[in-house]
Amino acid sequence: MKANIKNIIIFVLIIGIVIVGATLLMNKSGDEDKFVYSDLIELFEKDMVRDFVVDEKGTIKLNAFVAIVGEDGNLVFELDDKGEPKVKEYTYTFSYEFQLERMISIIEMNAADGKTNL
Repeated sequence: MKANIKNIIIFVLIIGIVIVGATLLMNKSGDEDKFVYSDLIELFEKDMVRDFVVDEKGTIKLNAFVAIVGEDGNLVFELDDKGEPKVKEYTYTFSYEFQLERMISIIEMNAADGKTNL
């Protein structure tokens, strides 16, 4: 009887370890380049978006300038071989309507100051 309980406990522990390990591996893969909502907000707030399109499914595709922090603490656009600002393409699908509404308000604020890159 004691041997059966011991075997059951070991079996449950092994299954638990396998499940935890698989979950950690699945969550870790691909996280480095994952573009999330906060990244999207930051690009618009820092006025780094060159152009964008939102489709009827709530997916935004945008081209944003690639920038680094300069010695003075300000953002400086990286340049390509032709001396033009580098641009990177991003795609994000809005999962909630409030996310889309917040983006619209940020875009309107950027346009109102007359200094937007759009």
